[in-house]
Amino acid sequence: MKNKLLATIIAILSIISVGIFSFLLISNKLLPFNYQVAVVLILIVLILLAIFLALRKNSILKLIGVLICAIVIATTVLGSIYINKSISSLEKVSVSDSVKTTKMKLSLIKLKSTRLEELEQKANISTEMVQKEDRNKVDELLAEIDSKINEKLRITQADSYMSAAKNLVTKKADLMVFNEAYRSVIKDFIPEFDDITEVISTKEFTKQSNIKQNVEDKDSFNLYISGIDTYGPIDTVSRSDVNLVVSVNQTTRKILITTIPRDTYVPIAGGGNNQKDKLTHSGIYGIDSSVDTLENFLDIDIDYYAKVNFNTLIELVDVLGGVDVENVQTFSAGGYNFPKGTVHLDGKKALVFSRERYHLSDGDHDRGRNQERVLKAIIEKASNPNILLKSSEILSIVEKAAQTNMSKDFMIKIANKELESKNRYEIKSQDLKGEGKMGLPSYAMPGYRLYMMVPYEDSLNEIKANIKATLNENN
Repeated sequence: MKNKLLATIIAILSIISVGIFSFLLISNKLLPFNYQVAVVLILIVLILLAIFLALRKNSILKLIGVLICAIVIATTVLGSIYINKSISSLEKVSVSDSVKTTKMKLSLIKLKSTRLEELEQKANISTEMVQKEDRNKVDELLAEIDSKINEKLRITQADSYMSAAKNLVTKKADLMVFNEAYRSVIKDFIPEFDDITEVISTKEFTKQSNIKQNVEDKDSFNLYISGIDTYGPIDTVSRSDVNLVVSVNQTTRKILITTIPRDTYVPIAGGGNNQKDKLTHSGIYGIDSSVDTLENFLDIDIDYYAKVNFNTLIELVDVLGGVDVENVQTFSAGGYNFPKGTVHLDGKKALVFSRERYHLSDGDHDRGRNQERVLKAIIEKASNPNILLKSSEILSIVEKAAQTNMSKDFMIKIANKELESKNRYEIKSQDLKGEGKMGLPSYAMPGYRLYMMVPYEDSLNEIKANIKATLNENN
């Protein structure tokens, strides 16, 4: 009697667990419909078989039935947890609202060699602030400073962060109000900047970025991938060092990866006031500035974006078990040697391979091509159905170090199409070419000689035509 009661309880629990798992699987559309049907049917058959065996008088058959029920319960409970975790991760990565909040930090910094006690003794503390910075935000930052210092601050307007930093380093100013988004820009000219300065106080603010609503009924779309030059939180505003436009045609199963070099000289939308500057500086004003800049420049619609940082690449490649790329020239960088031919890259090697330009014959252009090769290898590796076994690990990485305006449902839809398709994507690449020049006006860095790439008109027209051809092609 006790054994029969136990078997009945286990059978009921297995039915409930299968019901919950099936509901989560179907309602979230995590697999193609035919896969869903197959999974649910298998579970139902197992339950019926387990119940049939559990009700037999034969103790061995009864035990087998109970074991099957226990296995079904364990599998479906773990499956339900996995589904909930996956959906939660996708929702964290996705920015489906029309307005997205990003973070910016203002800091008050000084030279490490300058002691606060010395500053407190001064009648006036010379403080550099860039004219373009929001004075209300600056006042909020300064309001939190020790009153002994705050009362003596004498604000001087600077025309750029570079000139303000230079005045601080040469001791023409005591303090500097600093937008942290410009730190990497400053370090290009003052490499020791981090070593000789320190933050007295910092305050984080939110920045509203207008992000277009998703267009999810397209079989062809453009995805902009922005790689920011930080290892920190993905919602931190920073330069966009990697700029790839991925044109996807799901009907023809073709992908075109277009690289726009970071130094391309273009009008920067949004906070750049449509003034010409390096493309990489668009990231300082937020992801919407980068998207709008490239839409205007390439005369295309960018339906989606994916913003990633260095952490994303390292961890993602490692979870995939590394990637194989075809290296076209031998070079060394970051303590690694990359021989010509097929090279296997783990996460750290992939990052070095993607970032190096100084030891490449064609500099930034070759770096862009290497980034295309790494992205192609990642897509090919991630397209393998076996990767489903690692999808939980991948999502854990992506939710921490990636951000996209693709909705959860659209990402699931793309994954399902990939599972159903018998053909892999044909992936091609192209990159914008141009002429390198020094000394062109920079909106973010006025008065400083920067390297810019002025695009060749015929190269720009060619990549525009190729993008449109990829999206408009039909089977």
